[in-house]
Amino acid sequence: MNPDLSAEFFLSSSSLALTGLAASTPNARIKLDEVVGRDHSVLLCWIEAESYDTVEATLDAEATIAAWTPLESATKRRLYRLRMAEPAEVQVAIPEEFIKRGTTPIHATITGDGWLMRARFPDRTTLSEYREACQQRGMSFTLERLYQPTTDPEGDGLSLAGLTPKQREAVLLAHEEGYYDLPRGTKLTDLSDRLGISRRSLSDRLRRAEREIITTAITNERIAPRNANSTEHQ
Repeated sequence: MNPDLSAEFFLSSSSLALTGLAASTPNARIKLDEVVGRDHSVLLCWIEAESYDTVEATLDAEATIAAWTPLESATKRRLYRLRMAEPAEVQVAIPEEFIKRGTTPIHATITGDGWLMRARFPDRTTLSEYREACQQRGMSFTLERLYQPTTDPEGDGLSLAGLTPKQREAVLLAHEEGYYDLPRGTKLTDLSDRLGISRRSLSDRLRRAEREIITTAITNERIAPRNANSTEHQ
Protein backbone atom coordinates (compact mmCIF):
# COMPACT_ATOMS: atom_id res chain seq x y z
CA MET A 1 0.00 0.00 0.00
CA ASN A 2 1.26 3.43 -0.91
CA PRO A 3 -0.40 6.13 1.25
CA ASP A 4 0.86 8.83 -1.11
CA LEU A 5 -1.23 7.70 -4.09
CA SER A 6 -3.78 10.43 -4.66
CA ALA A 7 -5.89 11.41 -7.61
CA GLU A 8 -7.58 14.59 -8.73
CA PHE A 9 -10.69 13.94 -10.79
CA PHE A 10 -13.96 15.47 -11.93
CA LEU A 11 -17.33 13.79 -11.42
CA SER A 12 -20.29 14.93 -13.45
CA SER A 13 -23.83 13.87 -12.53
CA SER A 14 -27.12 15.57 -11.73
CA SER A 15 -27.44 13.22 -8.72
CA LEU A 16 -24.46 14.73 -6.90
CA ALA A 17 -25.43 16.83 -3.90
CA LEU A 18 -25.37 20.65 -4.07
CA THR A 19 -24.76 20.95 -7.82
CA GLY A 20 -28.09 22.77 -8.03
CA LEU A 21 -26.98 25.21 -5.32
CA ALA A 22 -23.70 25.83 -7.14
CA ALA A 23 -25.53 26.45 -10.43
CA SER A 24 -27.78 28.99 -8.70
CA THR A 25 -24.81 30.85 -7.18
CA PRO A 26 -22.23 30.95 -9.99
CA ASN A 27 -20.13 33.63 -8.27
CA ALA A 28 -19.75 31.57 -5.09
CA ARG A 29 -17.12 28.92 -4.39
CA ILE A 30 -18.39 25.88 -2.50
CA LYS A 31 -15.99 23.42 -0.86
CA LEU A 32 -17.18 20.32 0.95
CA ASP A 33 -15.62 20.03 4.41
CA GLU A 34 -17.30 16.97 5.90
CA VAL A 35 -20.17 14.52 5.40
CA VAL A 36 -22.02 13.70 8.65
CA GLY A 37 -24.35 10.84 9.55
CA ARG A 38 -24.71 7.28 8.39
CA ASP A 39 -27.22 8.34 5.76
CA HIS A 40 -25.00 11.27 4.69
CA SER A 41 -27.89 13.65 5.39
CA VAL A 42 -25.74 16.52 6.72
CA LEU A 43 -23.01 18.27 4.76
CA LEU A 44 -20.58 20.83 6.16
CA CYS A 45 -19.47 23.26 3.47
CA TRP A 46 -17.24 26.31 3.24
CA ILE A 47 -18.75 28.92 0.95
CA GLU A 48 -16.82 31.90 -0.39
CA ALA A 49 -18.99 34.58 -1.98
CA GLU A 50 -19.28 38.30 -2.64
CA SER A 51 -22.77 38.43 -1.11
CA TYR A 52 -23.81 36.04 1.63
CA ASP A 53 -27.32 37.49 1.58
CA THR A 54 -27.63 36.07 -1.95
CA VAL A 55 -26.18 32.72 -0.88
CA GLU A 56 -28.54 32.40 2.08
CA ALA A 57 -31.55 33.40 0.02
CA THR A 58 -30.58 30.65 -2.41
CA LEU A 59 -30.22 28.17 0.46
CA ASP A 60 -33.77 29.03 1.53
CA ALA A 61 -35.06 28.42 -1.98
CA GLU A 62 -33.08 25.23 -2.69
CA ALA A 63 -35.52 22.30 -2.66
CA THR A 64 -32.84 19.70 -1.86
CA ILE A 65 -31.87 21.46 1.40
CA ALA A 66 -34.25 21.04 4.36
CA ALA A 67 -32.39 23.33 6.76
CA TRP A 68 -29.14 25.24 7.03
CA THR A 69 -27.12 26.85 9.81
CA PRO A 70 -24.06 29.15 9.63
CA LEU A 71 -21.40 27.71 11.96
CA GLU A 72 -18.42 30.03 11.73
CA SER A 73 -16.73 32.70 9.66
CA ALA A 74 -13.13 32.83 8.52
CA THR A 75 -11.27 35.17 6.20
CA LYS A 76 -13.46 35.60 3.11
CA ARG A 77 -15.56 32.47 3.70
CA ARG A 78 -18.23 30.94 5.93
CA LEU A 79 -18.88 27.41 7.15
CA TYR A 80 -22.47 26.17 6.77
CA ARG A 81 -24.20 23.07 8.09
CA LEU A 82 -26.63 21.86 5.43
CA ARG A 83 -29.27 19.23 6.19
CA MET A 84 -30.42 17.54 3.02
CA ALA A 85 -34.16 17.11 2.40
CA GLU A 86 -33.55 13.41 1.70
CA PRO A 87 -30.71 11.07 2.69
CA ALA A 88 -27.81 11.75 0.36
CA GLU A 89 -26.43 8.21 0.22
CA VAL A 90 -26.49 8.16 -3.58
CA GLN A 91 -25.41 11.79 -3.84
CA VAL A 92 -21.99 11.62 -2.22
CA ALA A 93 -18.97 11.04 -4.41
CA ILE A 94 -17.25 8.19 -2.50
CA PRO A 95 -19.41 5.28 -1.32
CA GLU A 96 -18.91 3.85 2.17
CA GLU A 97 -17.46 0.62 0.79
CA PHE A 98 -14.45 2.51 -0.57
CA ILE A 99 -13.99 4.48 2.66
CA LYS A 100 -13.76 1.16 4.52
CA ARG A 101 -11.07 0.01 2.07
CA GLY A 102 -8.88 3.00 2.88
CA THR A 103 -9.98 5.64 0.37
CA THR A 104 -9.77 9.08 1.99
CA PRO A 105 -11.40 12.22 0.55
CA ILE A 106 -9.06 15.22 0.65
CA HIS A 107 -11.22 17.99 -0.75
CA ALA A 108 -14.11 18.61 -3.10
CA THR A 109 -15.05 21.79 -4.91
CA ILE A 110 -18.68 21.76 -6.01
CA THR A 111 -19.73 23.41 -9.27
CA GLY A 112 -22.93 23.48 -11.25
CA ASP A 113 -21.53 20.73 -13.48
CA GLY A 114 -20.25 18.37 -10.80
CA TRP A 115 -17.56 17.82 -8.16
CA LEU A 116 -13.85 18.46 -8.64
CA MET A 117 -12.28 16.12 -6.11
CA ARG A 118 -9.00 14.93 -4.74
CA ALA A 119 -8.75 11.71 -2.76
CA ARG A 120 -6.14 9.24 -1.53
CA PHE A 121 -6.39 5.61 -2.57
CA PRO A 122 -4.60 2.60 -1.06
CA ASP A 123 -3.49 1.42 -4.52
CA ARG A 124 -4.15 1.74 -8.24
CA THR A 125 -6.50 -1.25 -8.23
CA THR A 126 -8.85 0.50 -5.80
CA LEU A 127 -8.72 3.68 -7.90
CA SER A 128 -9.63 1.68 -11.02
CA GLU A 129 -12.49 -0.06 -9.23
CA TYR A 130 -13.72 3.27 -7.91
CA ARG A 131 -13.80 4.69 -11.43
CA GLU A 132 -15.87 1.70 -12.58
CA ALA A 133 -18.22 2.14 -9.61
CA CYS A 134 -18.76 5.79 -10.55
CA GLN A 135 -19.68 4.82 -14.08
CA GLN A 136 -22.10 2.17 -12.80
CA ARG A 137 -23.79 4.86 -10.68
CA GLY A 138 -24.26 7.05 -13.75
CA MET A 139 -21.41 9.44 -12.98
CA SER A 140 -18.94 10.63 -15.59
CA PHE A 141 -15.38 10.19 -14.22
CA THR A 142 -12.52 12.26 -15.66
CA LEU A 143 -9.05 11.79 -14.18
CA GLU A 144 -7.25 15.15 -14.08
CA ARG A 145 -4.02 14.32 -12.25
CA LEU A 146 -2.41 11.39 -10.46
CA TYR A 147 0.13 11.95 -7.69
CA GLN A 148 2.40 9.17 -6.46
CA PRO A 149 5.55 10.53 -4.75
CA THR A 150 8.35 8.03 -4.34
CA THR A 151 9.49 6.73 -0.95
CA ASP A 152 12.57 5.10 -2.42
CA PRO A 153 15.71 6.68 -0.91
CA GLU A 154 17.42 6.29 -4.29
CA GLY A 155 14.51 7.84 -6.20
CA ASP A 156 14.30 11.30 -7.67
CA GLY A 157 11.20 12.46 -5.77
CA LEU A 158 10.69 13.77 -2.25
CA SER A 159 9.38 11.56 0.53
CA LEU A 160 7.03 12.29 3.41
CA ALA A 161 7.95 9.04 5.11
CA GLY A 162 10.03 10.76 7.82
CA LEU A 163 7.23 13.03 9.02
CA THR A 164 5.05 12.49 12.05
CA PRO A 165 1.32 11.97 11.33
CA LYS A 166 0.53 15.54 12.46
CA GLN A 167 3.34 17.01 10.34
CA ARG A 168 2.18 15.01 7.34
CA GLU A 169 -1.42 16.17 7.83
CA ALA A 170 -0.31 19.80 8.05
CA VAL A 171 1.93 19.66 4.96
CA LEU A 172 -0.69 17.91 2.83
CA LEU A 173 -3.42 20.35 3.86
CA ALA A 174 -1.16 23.36 3.20
CA HIS A 175 -0.28 22.02 -0.25
CA GLU A 176 -3.85 21.07 -1.16
CA GLU A 177 -5.22 24.47 -0.13
CA GLY A 178 -2.59 26.38 -2.14
CA TYR A 179 -0.49 27.70 0.75
CA TYR A 180 2.73 27.09 -1.23
CA ASP A 181 1.36 28.63 -4.44
CA LEU A 182 2.36 32.07 -5.71
CA PRO A 183 0.28 33.98 -4.82
CA ARG A 184 -0.85 31.97 -1.80
CA GLY A 185 -4.25 30.32 -2.13
CA THR A 186 -4.91 30.43 1.61
CA LYS A 187 -3.62 31.94 4.83
CA LEU A 188 -1.88 30.27 7.75
CA THR A 189 -4.73 31.37 10.03
CA ASP A 190 -7.30 29.57 7.87
CA LEU A 191 -5.22 26.39 7.91
CA SER A 192 -4.75 26.52 11.68
CA ASP A 193 -8.52 26.96 12.08
CA ARG A 194 -9.07 23.82 9.99
CA LEU A 195 -6.67 21.84 12.16
CA GLY A 196 -7.91 23.27 15.44
CA ILE A 197 -4.52 24.60 16.57
CA SER A 198 -2.96 28.03 16.97
CA ARG A 199 -1.31 29.87 14.11
CA ARG A 200 2.05 29.69 15.91
CA SER A 201 1.76 25.93 16.48
CA LEU A 202 0.99 25.33 12.81
CA SER A 203 3.88 27.55 11.71
CA ASP A 204 6.30 25.58 13.92
CA ARG A 205 4.88 22.27 12.72
CA LEU A 206 5.30 23.20 9.06
CA ARG A 207 8.86 24.43 9.64
CA ARG A 208 9.84 21.15 11.30
CA ALA A 209 8.22 19.18 8.49
CA GLU A 210 9.86 21.28 5.78
CA ARG A 211 13.26 20.85 7.45
CA GLU A 212 12.79 17.07 7.53
CA ILE A 213 11.78 16.95 3.86
CA ILE A 214 14.71 19.15 2.77
CA THR A 215 17.21 17.25 4.94
CA THR A 216 16.02 13.94 3.47
CA ALA A 217 16.26 15.29 -0.08
CA ILE A 218 19.80 16.61 0.47
CA THR A 219 20.91 13.36 2.09
CA ASN A 220 19.47 11.32 -0.77
CA GLU A 221 21.24 13.59 -3.27
CA ARG A 222 24.57 12.99 -1.55
CA ILE A 223 24.24 9.19 -1.43
CA ALA A 224 22.57 8.69 -4.81
CA PRO A 225 24.89 7.13 -7.42
CA ARG A 226 25.84 9.39 -10.30
CA ASN A 227 25.40 8.31 -13.88
CA ALA A 228 28.89 8.21 -15.31
CA ASN A 229 27.55 8.62 -18.83
CA SER A 230 25.57 11.77 -18.07
CA THR A 231 26.77 15.13 -19.30
CA GLU A 232 26.90 17.95 -16.78
CA HIS A 233 25.98 21.40 -18.03
CA GLN A 234 27.27 24.44 -16.20
